[in-house]
Amino acid sequence: MKLSTVALVFLGLVALSVAIETKEVAQRFRNQTPKGWRIVKRSAFSDNISFSIYLKLNNLELLHETFEAVSNPKSPRWGQFLQPSEVEDMVRPAPEVFAAFEQWLSQYDVQYTLKAGSIKVDTTIETASKMFGVLFDQYEFVKTGKIVNRITGTASLPENLHAYTWLVAGISELFRDDIKAFYHNPKTSEVGATDTVITPAVLKSYYGIPSTATVTNKNSYQAIAAFDDYFSTGALQQFDSTESVPAANVTRQGPDCFPYCDQYESDLDIQYVTAIAEKAKTLFLANGYGNWILQFAEEALALNPFPLVWSISYGYSELDQCEIAASTCRSLGYNSQQYIDATNTYLQQLATAGASVMVADGDDGAPNFGGASGNCPIDDTNYCPLGGCTHTSTTCGGVTIKQTSSGTTCFYPMGIESDACNDILHSANSALNSFVSNNKACNAAIEKDKEKNPHFYSTCQCSALKSLNSGGYQITGYTYSQSAGALFVADYPTSSPYVTSVGATQFLTDSSGNINQEVVCSILTGAIITTGGGFSSFQTAEDYQTQAVMNWYNTAGSTLPPSYSFNTKFRAYPDVAFNGHNYLIYYSDSTSDNCPCSKTVVDGTSCASPAFAGVVTLLNDNLLNAGKTPLGFLNYLLYQMAEESPNTFNDITSGNNFCNRAYCCTYGYTAVKGWDPATGLGSPSYSNFLNYVLQAKGASN
Repeated sequence: MKLSTVALVFLGLVALSVAIETKEVAQRFRNQTPKGWRIVKRSAFSDNISFSIYLKLNNLELLHETFEAVSNPKSPRWGQFLQPSEVEDMVRPAPEVFAAFEQWLSQYDVQYTLKAGSIKVDTTIETASKMFGVLFDQYEFVKTGKIVNRITGTASLPENLHAYTWLVAGISELFRDDIKAFYHNPKTSEVGATDTVITPAVLKSYYGIPSTATVTNKNSYQAIAAFDDYFSTGALQQFDSTESVPAANVTRQGPDCFPYCDQYESDLDIQYVTAIAEKAKTLFLANGYGNWILQFAEEALALNPFPLVWSISYGYSELDQCEIAASTCRSLGYNSQQYIDATNTYLQQLATAGASVMVADGDDGAPNFGGASGNCPIDDTNYCPLGGCTHTSTTCGGVTIKQTSSGTTCFYPMGIESDACNDILHSANSALNSFVSNNKACNAAIEKDKEKNPHFYSTCQCSALKSLNSGGYQITGYTYSQSAGALFVADYPTSSPYVTSVGATQFLTDSSGNINQEVVCSILTGAIITTGGGFSSFQTAEDYQTQAVMNWYNTAGSTLPPSYSFNTKFRAYPDVAFNGHNYLIYYSDSTSDNCPCSKTVVDGTSCASPAFAGVVTLLNDNLLNAGKTPLGFLNYLLYQMAEESPNTFNDITSGNNFCNRAYCCTYGYTAVKGWDPATGLGSPSYSNFLNYVLQAKGASN
């Protein structure tokens, strides 16, 4: 599901240099208007603007050492978490750093707040223009009419501040609608006749969670992070009443975006995290426009009381964490890796303070969809997997559309959500239609599935199709080339080594409707999403998963994708799995807190993440009631648990994540015995989970 205005922050890392204070160095730059936005007019000098300057942190090696020590069950310091304020003090920049910025800020009419690792500034457009030496324009997001003030041109800071500056947020971000909430509402899909509608009772029964399990410790605090999304209290109340769940104890924080934002994701998240962990004190943290994982983690660290469990159901291609918000990312001297490195530091801080952060692992399989090039050869035998097309197989499933003037290449249809295809498809339609007409001998056709996704049909091999040069475009039958783009693209933040990545499974049933198997959630088995999973392109793996990944690599045999498509030295995900198909939820008909409310069913790894987060809260509650510390960062424990006590997991050995939500690639990852990049270690067997955790912590059940 694409959200219309969900915020994805675009943060510029600056070059590190020290020189005379008066010299100005380019900090941010925009010379194009990203797709979906238009300039309305020059910003009024009297308009207000807020931005944040993120500072380079100290003692990052000590932070990582402490993170490992308090998170690893084999460490004598396991569970000895620091207070959030102690973590902030560990990495806080030196006083002279703040003094340098305060001296600069004192020259302007601003209000500012010093945080542990950043400075939040509130001022007017007139003053911000003077501070950064750049003009601001009003940009409108055409789809929603949202207007924001952002720079046009080059913004600069005094060069002497660069040695202390990590990121600046709030002056140039123009967020497209590409960030994904990992759920999908089957508006045009039909629920299978043997599909089990998932309710809290079904989940508890299958995973062995006692129906009487409730949270009783006041410190068993859990939270949902939402991004430009909100939940309906009326829908939550109706869900609780209908499903016989005790009234949820939820506190809200952050902007109420009703009725201008979506609600399905947040309704899903809050309904299931509170239904699994009944009576748990729960925070709903709404992150408004301009906030992404960095700002979330900074805010989460400062919360009092401090949530011990988080669920995040959002993400985007890790390769595009800065490109997503502007078209000139790399020309600024920074890249997505640097942004992620900075954000991971804040996620480490959360873990060091004892927080467990669950993140949905994506709904578009190994190939991905938005943010991916589409250079993954379509599986012609699984043509049009959602149904609705005239045919069920094709001899050639795709074409390559190249704009001759720019060289921009669109792999159609696998890459229709890529930047390249978005750039040229609107003007290449005529040429594409001509290409189809020129290949009538091959019965070439564009067909649509039930979700209106296009599919290319041909009775000829791709190499036998007649190429076309027309209207500035060259169109040929698709031929895979390793150098044309990555086969697989990981999502972030689920690919961070400092979160617990949660994949999705689905239940299969017999003719009587009884659940008889748990498999990979995929469009090939009747779902409307395919669980993500794979390897980061650059984030180094932590040692907690080294052995499990190597066991998979050494035993997966013929199920392995091409060796160049992944690197086992990088972070592998997911870590665990949970059902993510056919969840019953309620939503407000008026996109408000009020009913009347309706019900629907949804799919997504964002079903799995909050439900599993509720399980973690139940485990924490048992520990806290036994006088023990909470679990904190889970992954060291999870992989040790799987090795020492395999019965703590339901090992998923059927299915694969070769498909995204519309197309199936020839390659991907297959579920096998043990850990795999489709379902991780498997889904939890609750009673065995609980027994292991209590024993590991020295508590009795």
